[in-house]
Amino acid sequence: MLADNLKRGLASRPERKELEERGILPDEHVSPAIVGKTKELEKHMLSDSLNTKLTQRPKVEEVMEKGILSR
Repeated sequence: MLADNLKRGLASRPERKELEERGILPDEHVSPAIVGKTKELEKHMLSDSLNTKLTQRPKVEEVMEKGILSR
């Protein structure tokens, strides 16, 4: 019974290519060290972008003067 459940589960699991397309598994042609560094770089780039946008946003007083925000 346990073996049958295992066989059924293995038969219905997604193929590696599908998991790669969904971003669950990394592409098999890329070194794991590169994948890790790429993800780390993307995270830092996103963080830098967010910090830049936060520093450039207008102050509350400016937004209120333009009539966008009210108290």
